[in-house]
Amino acid sequence: MTAEKTSSSNAVLVNLRGLLPELETLYTDLHAHPELPMEEVRTAGLAANRLRAAGYDVGATERVVDAFRAHFRANRIQETRPTSASEDFGSFGTEWHAPSVFWFVGGTDPAIYAKAKETGRVSDIPTNHSPQFAPAIHPTLETGVEALVVAAQAWLFR
Repeated sequence: MTAEKTSSSNAVLVNLRGLLPELETLYTDLHAHPELPMEEVRTAGLAANRLRAAGYDVGATERVVDAFRAHFRANRIQETRPTSASEDFGSFGTEWHAPSVFWFVGGTDPAIYAKAKETGRVSDIPTNHSPQFAPAIHPTLETGVEALVVAAQAWLFR
């Protein structure tokens, strides 16, 4: 290992050691106030506060959702549960110092989705990283472009 790499590794360890007391306090606090899965209101609030303090725009999603609700009919919007949809997505906004919001555009043929829902097999529908993923090109393409324009307008025409 070169001296430069050793120095970098030591700096990371020193920084981590400095974070340990704060992380231990957070860990203890979270476990002292357990919440049901997908109902972590208090925990989400703590996470939002920490992200805000680190410079993240936690209101970006609300702004885009509000724009979607104003533009699309209610039956075209569906709130999803939290998901680890793209582990690197947040890095783009951070790197470019720009707000970033991740959303899904339904691309499954409605008949296929209805049958999967009826049989309790929605999770079997291939998603975007699957080799079997084959979205219905129309109206998926139009909806995707429309969503991008509406989201952009939420920022450009405040």
